[in-house]
Amino acid sequence: EVEDIEKYLRIGPLQSTVVRKISNMNPQIVAYFMNRYMVVGDKTYLDPCCGWGVRLSVAKQRGLRYIGFEVNHNLVIQLNKMKDWFEKHYMVGVTINEKSSTEEVKEYFGIADFIFTSPPYFDQDGLVEVYTPEQEKAYKQLTREEWNNTFTRPLLRNCFNYLKDGKYAIFNVDKFSIEDYAKIGMEVGFKLWSIDYVQHGKVTGSKRNAVPEPAV
Repeated sequence: EVEDIEKYLRIGPLQSTVVRKISNMNPQIVAYFMNRYMVVGDKTYLDPCCGWGVRLSVAKQRGLRYIGFEVNHNLVIQLNKMKDWFEKHYMVGVTINEKSSTEEVKEYFGIADFIFTSPPYFDQDGLVEVYTPEQEKAYKQLTREEWNNTFTRPLLRNCFNYLKDGKYAIFNVDKFSIEDYAKIGMEVGFKLWSIDYVQHGKVTGSKRNAVPEPAV
């Protein structure tokens, strides 16, 4: 049981020359939200930003079908190794797409019962992490508007399309971005958005006719 949610959300000091350091999300927080939204059994969990596979691990332990997106080829190699192991032991499907979460995949429209992810953070200095065609890490200077137009809006629009009616999407983002996620989320069609200001922020949105978000 997670008693102090905010301390489990991804935190880390800003570094002077890079985006916020990425750290693994504690599996307890993933399980907490799956319990809160009754995500277990014959359901599909879609994760637009796979990262290191923590959410994949929790999803498979709960018997969920998992669909993930990851642009970093080196992480995809490791995620596919996890996929092979989980499919052997849990006998439930895993799909890892080596694509950006901003790339629309129409075959996933209306398929997801739940979305919970931790997208890349936008640094207030405008530095964002990117990968070259050779999969070398690099940093690109963008304005906040450019970042929202090239990443945040396509991500949220795709998530809205992937989600089933009445289901929820949760995004763990930094406080600098949380209002952008709420505003753009409503623009692309999400309803019943809530904003929780913790050490970072949790933005929750539902698609169309969802019941109000469960109380903590």
